[in-house]
Amino acid sequence: MPSTSILSTDNPSEEMLKPKEVAKNLNIDVSQVYKLIRAGALPSVRIWKSIRVMRRDLNRFIEQHRDI
Repeated sequence: MPSTSILSTDNPSEEMLKPKEVAKNLNIDVSQVYKLIRAGALPSVRIWKSIRVMRRDLNRFIEQHRDI
């Protein structure tokens, strides 16, 4: 039977990260992650009471805010 998941477990860019993991990746406090999410600067997904950030959205956020 084919998988019904819309996310591929073979693609790391589709990995879902907890805010604490996002904070670690950005080297900021988790409260700052929640502020970015509330401001709409960092896209997120709410699953019941949990918030998750797609790895691809985090990568896009980093690229958009990179100082060159």
